[in-house]
Amino acid sequence: PIFIYATSVGPLKRKSSQYLTKLVYGYASMITVRDAQSKQLLKKIGINEQKIYTTSDPVFLLYKRHNPTPYPKKYLTISIRDASGYNKHIFNSFLELIKIINSQYHLHVSLVAMQEDIDKPILQNLRQNLPDKIRQNCSIIAPHSAFELINLLQNSQVNIGMRLHYLIM
Repeated sequence: PIFIYATSVGPLKRKSSQYLTKLVYGYASMITVRDAQSKQLLKKIGINEQKIYTTSDPVFLLYKRHNPTPYPKKYLTISIRDASGYNKHIFNSFLELIKIINSQYHLHVSLVAMQEDIDKPILQNLRQNLPDKIRQNCSIIAPHSAFELINLLQNSQVNIGMRLHYLIM
């Protein structure tokens, strides 16, 4: 039997996306989704409602570890991603925010790449556009596990992010 665990589904704008999703999810004996919208979408494309269950996000099953952190004593984390609607104004707003954090609050800024291959180029561009003095107090980190990310976030003064899992953790 196939069990599809805790997914979010959608948006499925193309007929081909709907068809492929219905095909794959149709093989499952049981499906759990993380939100009511995903369940509604699966029902809409023809998946049997009796095998769809709404559950919580599995990230809530992770527990926090209290490990010593290798990060600066006082720091702030920022995780941005390229998304539809992302524009130069948002990019410049983050540049200004980092300048203010550094000059007024003297916090190290850790730019966090949640999906290293996708996020890191954006973060590198952001860091490269900072003045030299501020750039020296700004690093890019790509956590290699959920526990490493939890440790990073729980020891930070403030966390600013654009991804749901970043904010949940």
